[in-house]
Amino acid sequence: MGNPEPSVIINGDFNLPNVNWHELSIYSGSLADRLQANALINMVEDLLMRQIVDLPTRDLNTLDLFFTNNEDIISGVRMEDTTMSDHKLLIVETTLEYRPMIEINGSVCSSFSTMNFFSENMDWTSMNNAITIVNWNQELKDMTTIEMYDFIIEKLLFICSRFVPARKVHRRISNIPRDRKILMRKRTKLAERILHREDSRIKEQLSNIEEKLAKSHEAERIAEEKAVEAISRNPKYFYHYAKTKSKIPGSLQPHPRGSRSRPYRISIYTLL
Repeated sequence: MGNPEPSVIINGDFNLPNVNWHELSIYSGSLADRLQANALINMVEDLLMRQIVDLPTRDLNTLDLFFTNNEDIISGVRMEDTTMSDHKLLIVETTLEYRPMIEINGSVCSSFSTMNFFSENMDWTSMNNAITIVNWNQELKDMTTIEMYDFIIEKLLFICSRFVPARKVHRRISNIPRDRKILMRKRTKLAERILHREDSRIKEQLSNIEEKLAKSHEAERIAEEKAVEAISRNPKYFYHYAKTKSKIPGSLQPHPRGSRSRPYRISIYTLL
């Protein structure tokens, strides 16, 4: 099972010192604090998230929290003292890649990898002219090395987005229904959580997910049986059903030169 998408991060100063985040339990606090903590715990459980900060961030309390549904993106967690706050500075390092976002005429461009430099519609002359007229010496004056790098990348990204066509995105087609994939991801997360903490609520959630998955598979099986029955009554229905399952774009229809003995030959066989 792959990582969840998208990776979700929620962090900040929640000011909830009376919660055990490993056990997701509340051990003290006022009624208002308990209600707030309970609402946050319910959200964390619903989104299958985990709180990764286990060190005090102010005195002996862990007030600054970091939740994520994908722990694989976390590469390091550390604290540093700071004169700007009575809290410690919480630094969480991740494997997420920063990509500058530039909006051009209402469209957002994130990196050079989204552009097709091999397109026949590339306007190399106009792009080179736009790069040439930039007064780079003046623009980069008094900048640090890092500032120069950021400026050059952002400027070139802006220019290229005007003259380089966007790449076509080919999405991978999955045969697994979206609702079933969501249930499968939740099941994996809950199964991992129950290994570390026995909880009747988690077992109940797992049981409900297994029941929904069983119903989803049963519904698909019934639909396939109905399709087979329909094809047996009317062989031409096969082409309608095959089009809904085919990964190959284009027409799927009886072979135009089929003989009378085999009137429903097809020329494309890869359906699934």
